[in-house]
Amino acid sequence: MGGYGEGPAYGYGGYGGGPMTVQTTEVSQAQVRLNGIEQARVHETTYQRTEYAGVAGAVLGAGVAMYESHRAKIDPTNAARHKLEAEIAGGVGVVGAGVGMYGHHKKENSEEQLEELETGHKKHWF
Repeated sequence: MGGYGEGPAYGYGGYGGGPMTVQTTEVSQAQVRLNGIEQARVHETTYQRTEYAGVAGAVLGAGVAMYESHRAKIDPTNAARHKLEAEIAGGVGVVGAGVGMYGHHKKENSEEQLEELETGHKKHWF
């Protein structure tokens, strides 16, 4: 022993003298279902955080846009800059709202998947 391809890890070797047996573990349907439930809960909380971050971004963007439009009225010498910053902040608010809607949609899908896994049947509206 000692060469390449010899020993218990390669086919006929070791103490038994016969082919090595590979032990397989069978995963039950209950275990697969529990893994699916756990994964759905993780997705639900992840997308809930995404939803909250999007809402916070939308509120922040809207607040900065309102502040900059107010500054444009007060500071006429730099009004063009303040108007531009207000437009950019408004765009950030729209993007934040889009991220919030995306997170909400994905969270709803995760909740439906979780309910389907827990109850064993799909929810039908019609």
